[in-house]
Parts: sequence; C-alpha cells; structure tokens
Amino acid sequence: MKVIDLAGRIRHMERIFTAKDALEAAFVRGILRDAGIDATVEGEFLREAIPLVGSALPQICVEEVDALRGRKVIDEYVAKRQGVGSAQEAKWRCACGEEHDVQFSACWKCGAVRPG
Repeated sequence: MKVIDLAGRIRHMERIFTAKDALEAAFVRGILRDAGIDATVEGEFLREAIPLVGSALPQICVEEVDALRGRKVIDEYVAKRQGVGSAQEAKWRCACGEEHDVQFSACWKCGAVRPG
C-alpha cells in the first residue's frame, strides 16, 4: 500500500502483523524500532471505539524493504510469547552443577554469581 507521510513523501508500506489489542501493537512496534525498523500502527484505537467489529484489530505496518526483516523479528516475539525455546532460556547451570531459573543471579547452593 502507498502512504503519504507528513513530509509529503510516498512510502510503500506492508502490513506484517495483526495485534490482539493496542497494548500489544505498541509493544511490537517498540520491538521493531529496537531492531532498527520504523513501524507504524493502523487502527490502534479502532477496536476500543467499535468493540463489536472483529476486523478492527491494530495492524503493524513497515516499509516494504523492511518487511522480511520485520517478520523475522515478529516471529521471534511470537515464539517467545508461545513459550517456544523458553525452557532453555529460563535456566542456567552453576559450575557446582546446580540448575537455576534465569531470574536468580547467584547459586543458592554455593553462592557463585551467574556467569555472563
């Protein structure tokens, strides 16, 4: 789709993600921006204004040249949200052999600080 920005430039945008609500849309836009991808949200507040319309969910748009990279970033977010790979990321093993959840920064058994 073509969009004219505030500076009068024509931007070729592509919708790459439909969020469940405005909060998720803002979060995903932030993830994309952290990855260096400029993103906009369409229909951010439409769902709240018209709650019975199911198709009024916020959509994330990026420039066409960033669409592939943006989808990869979003795929990583969705995988983490669904718990894919979280078992590995949620644990660390101390040199003494004790395994801990990621939120702990020191071993309860020997007191060693988590590496990294």
